[in-house]
Amino acid sequence: MRLEDFESQSDECSWIADQVVGYQEQKIPLSEIMVLYRSSYEAKTLEAELIRRKIPYRFVGGLVLTKSAHVRDVFALLRLVRNSTDDLAWMRYLQLFPRIGEITAERIVSSLQAADSVVQALESAVGEGHPSVEALSAAMKAGSTPLKCINAVIQQLSPLLSERYDHWKQRKQDLELLEKVARTYTSLGQFIDDFTLDPMHGTLLSNKSSDDALTLITVHSAKGTEAPICFIASAIPSQYPHSRSLGNLEAEEEERRVLYVACTRAKNELIITRYARARNSMWVDSSPAIGDAYFLESVPPNLVQATLHGYTSRPISSLSSLRDEF
Repeated sequence: MRLEDFESQSDECSWIADQVVGYQEQKIPLSEIMVLYRSSYEAKTLEAELIRRKIPYRFVGGLVLTKSAHVRDVFALLRLVRNSTDDLAWMRYLQLFPRIGEITAERIVSSLQAADSVVQALESAVGEGHPSVEALSAAMKAGSTPLKCINAVIQQLSPLLSERYDHWKQRKQDLELLEKVARTYTSLGQFIDDFTLDPMHGTLLSNKSSDDALTLITVHSAKGTEAPICFIASAIPSQYPHSRSLGNLEAEEEERRVLYVACTRAKNELIITRYARARNSMWVDSSPAIGDAYFLESVPPNLVQATLHGYTSRPISSLSSLRDEF
């Protein structure tokens, strides 16, 4: 068993993607690799990295980032910045706004087809000061720089999307992740294509032998499944045991069984990864746990090959030495 420690989640995910690419170069099929997460939310950063690198994957137990409605809404406006004749993007974008249904949207799109300025034509169709006009205008003024454009789109659409969808706080974090990924792109078109056009990035891959894809899976969905190579990713305090279980000994012990299920999914190779800058980084001092506050703290060092990434070059004497890092 290997234990890999990183300073941040982005470092962790970049390293996992590097390992996956390395396995591919060794001619190991992606279908023989599984990455387990405690929750679908924790998988989002790795998912974005896989999309950026064009590594095909399945997601079992969670909704693929690019299939999420609020993400697709944002990309509808981004697509219009790139190509104002994209009728499908127009239809999705316009129907975000109150009192614009499918028939009205079709009528508006028809009126835009011969327009010299789509912003002015849209304003003529829906009225001066309409939020659809303001959002489109702001996005186009931001230009084709990916980060500037997506910042403008998210700023304009967030009030509307927060009213449209439940659990906005979590959904907003998906959009913040897109902003983070956009920093690595110089072309808006490439950014859009990477996140919208590759058919291998999804949960609906067929079971044909030619469909070789990495499996992302939540631990609760993993019972009964195995893979030769397994990563347990984001194995941070507050995940094992989950913070919601703390204070209830029975629930905490059930969490131990969850970790056991995760560890026993690996046939040949088990790699546990975690990062220091977790949301609940003060768990050491404030944990209300009745039992162990963190299951991985007391793993005997002779049973694991531990590596620190980005901290120091000195060797690790024991896992307990990592306590202050979290």
